[in-house]
Amino acid sequence: MITIVLNKLTPLIIKKRTQNIIKNRMKNNEYLLYYQPIIDPKKNSIMGFEALLRLNDSKEGILPPNKFIKEIEDNDMIFDVSLWILKNAINDYKIIREYKNVINKDFYISINVSLNEIENEKFIKKVKEIKQESGIGRNKICLEIVEKIRINDLFKMQQSIKSLKESGIMIAIDDFGVEYSNLDILEKLDCDMIKLDKYFIDDIERSMLRKEILDFLSNISIATNKTIVVEGVESDDQKQIIQDNKNTRFYIQGYYYSKPVPIEEVKNIKL
Repeated sequence: MITIVLNKLTPLIIKKRTQNIIKNRMKNNEYLLYYQPIIDPKKNSIMGFEALLRLNDSKEGILPPNKFIKEIEDNDMIFDVSLWILKNAINDYKIIREYKNVINKDFYISINVSLNEIENEKFIKKVKEIKQESGIGRNKICLEIVEKIRINDLFKMQQSIKSLKESGIMIAIDDFGVEYSNLDILEKLDCDMIKLDKYFIDDIERSMLRKEILDFLSNISIATNKTIVVEGVESDDQKQIIQDNKNTRFYIQGYYYSKPVPIEEVKNIKL
């Protein structure tokens, strides 16, 4: 009987220990934020940054999310880590704003959030509290919804998005256009920004179809008064195609300008 009870408790004990490890990583700043700039190629100006989570492991060095994010998710710590990211992004905003190469002082920082978090009333309330207490101002923080959105999620999401936008937080839909349902979702969700996966820019120099699709999505963003950001831009030809587009709110994120870098290296980004 004792053995059975212990076996049942073991997974809970392991989970609690892992949660404590994650909490200590946040407390000791073993998690880090790297920043990748989002550029307006027409103005050659930094419009924003995406904050990307990293782990400074004592044995393996700086690790990308695919090496540790599952541990956070499986142990129900994504809520806590996302709020940690938000608080640190707000603090970093004030530092980055002083950098001389960031001429546009109305830039924003985007952070990734999951579908579950957007649907979580407690999470929404906490985000609004953190933002208000920081005094950072409107449209300086953008929440990127990173998972595929299902039609049956829409009502709850609409309510959450409305509440966040009223508090001065922007909303971006990630991976827009990858699935057919995104077009319908765009009409129903009051987002500020749509982000395109690098699929749309890969080999665009040699693909008339992808160029037409990119133009089509750009026209949609104009018609709906939304900013569009294409990720994964790596070549001058790709950058030129976006720069020549008539859309004045068509931005670039990718290695062409900069890989994700720690905050102290943001000051060295050159356009």
